Amino acid sequence: MLFEGINNDEVVAEPVAEPVAEVETEVAVEKPAKKPRKKRVLTEEQKERLRANLAVGRRTALLNRQKKAKLKKIDKEEKVNAEEQKLSAYLRKKEAQKEALTEVEKLRKELAELKAQKAKPTKVEVETKEPEPPKKPKKVVEKPKLENHVIKEEKVIEKEPEPEPKAEPPKAKPKPEMSRKQLLKMMKNI
Repeated sequence: MLFEGINNDEVVAEPVAEPVAEVETEVAVEKPAKKPRKKRVLTEEQKERLRANLAVGRRTALLNRQKKAKLKKIDKEEKVNAEEQKLSAYLRKKEAQKEALTEVEKLRKELAELKAQKAKPTKVEVETKEPEPPKKPKKVVEKPKLENHVIKEEKVIEKEPEPEPKAEPPKAKPKPEMSRKQLLKMMKNI
């Protein structure tokens, strides 16, 4: 064995001490005090020049701010105008769609009327005009005239006034019938 040469009496258990936490102590290192910096003394001319530069800088900054504000205002107006144009285009498109729908409804009604007319026999209305009685021709009068002691006969002929043509009311032109194919094509585009 290992412990053959050691007696049990000789082995004494020493109490184990708990480790002590090391405390770090900060050593205050004092920095040498800074010397106060000497303040620069300005002459009146230098002070006046600096004041003038300050005034010029303030004016320039004001002009720059105003310029940027105007640019922002222009950008905002352009944006609003673009939005208004977009809205007006949308409203025009909607209005066109409504008009197209009303046009489709009108065409459907006309189509229904045409179908109804084809189903019913059409009556032909004949207008009878009574012929006007012929007018009596005017008389021709012959008058003798004395001119240089020579008798000449002068004839006065009165013509009948031409009868005025009566204005007939213009006949309503029938709308050309659209084939079914044309109607479907028109409705497809809507």
